[in-house]
Amino acid sequence: MEESSSYWSDGNTKVSFTTAAAASDSSNTPKQIAPSRSMVMCDNNDMNNNNSNHQQQQQLKKKQPNNNSDTTNSMIQKSIAAGSFAGISSTLLFHPLDVVRTKMQSEALSACLSSSPAAADNNSSSKVKISGSGSGSGSKSMPRGNSSVFSVVRSTIQYGGIRAFYTGLSLPLAAQAVYKSCVFTTNSVSKAALMEWKRQERHKVGKFAPIVSLNLKDVFFCGALGGLVNAYLFVTPVEYVRNQLIAQDVKLAAENANSRVSGIKIMRGPIDVIRRVVTTEGMVGLWRGAGVTVMRDSLGCGFFFVSYEVAKRFFSSVSSFNDTIVTLLSGSCAGIGFWVAAAPLDTIKTNIQTGNTQSIRTAWAEITNGGANVLKLYSGWQVAFGRGAPAAAVTVYSYEMFYSLLEKSS
Repeated sequence: MEESSSYWSDGNTKVSFTTAAAASDSSNTPKQIAPSRSMVMCDNNDMNNNNSNHQQQQQLKKKQPNNNSDTTNSMIQKSIAAGSFAGISSTLLFHPLDVVRTKMQSEALSACLSSSPAAADNNSSSKVKISGSGSGSGSKSMPRGNSSVFSVVRSTIQYGGIRAFYTGLSLPLAAQAVYKSCVFTTNSVSKAALMEWKRQERHKVGKFAPIVSLNLKDVFFCGALGGLVNAYLFVTPVEYVRNQLIAQDVKLAAENANSRVSGIKIMRGPIDVIRRVVTTEGMVGLWRGAGVTVMRDSLGCGFFFVSYEVAKRFFSSVSSFNDTIVTLLSGSCAGIGFWVAAAPLDTIKTNIQTGNTQSIRTAWAEITNGGANVLKLYSGWQVAFGRGAPAAAVTVYSYEMFYSLLEKSS
């Protein structure tokens, strides 16, 4: 039997095959059929397709981190913009109530300090006058100590007019661009990071089901982290300047009511306050009360987001409530949750920033008369809760509405 070998090639692939020459063996020996060009090209196409798919998979893997990064960056940008919008909207509407609440807290401290014998001697020997004051006859006394909301509102209008309700507005309003956005953005980023960490931990033990939501402990932690960062970086100096201006108004109104002229140099606005503090105490002076402010906002923001989450789950189950009503009601509950935890610390913070002490313990003793009247820690609670609920509702609704608009436009 003769065998002949031949070759066929398409330039890339070379195939050899053998044919039998003997006719007698043709019936028993299977024929070696030369592969057609289409068969060879098919093999080559499969190889090329496999290589192409492998390259695409490698490219997708390389691009995946960038996609995650782009998503995170987009979320941060939208959260900053939405938070700024929400904070400015809330401040324009509810700043007057902040002024009333702070005045009530300042007057409560003034009443405690003026009741001491030393303060009484100082007051009796004081001989200062206020320019532009009356002749001194028929002097009026400012409501002190147990001032009601209405008495503070009345005295504010009487001695400062409507504009007095917007005392110290410029700095808080300007700061809102980073104020609320810092809380919401830090909260969102920490939630995303926590969910990703939990997902990876579940994968390690063979659990691949997606994590739909975080538990309430996680929600509290992320909210508290947002409050901590915001309080230390922004809230402390902003509220210190605002409280200095409000406390000055309280003192000037009290002296005006008693026909006195203050010998102190009046601070005309936030810039004056900042200049005076930096000159006398340095930049660190603007962070007076930072410790108690961080405590207040950490606890407050933690309870804020937990209350919002719990309320939203409950109100979402009510079929007659649409998304707007659910958001507004849940936001109101979040505001109440914040002030339940933050109100006592807020009173201590105000007194540290406007009084003579920098100690939390000393401020607590002065406010409560050594613990005899703990309820004084809730001075101004009517305004805090009355403002907190609707302001939080407006803030949350504005944030979610604006964030949704940004997502639709992108």
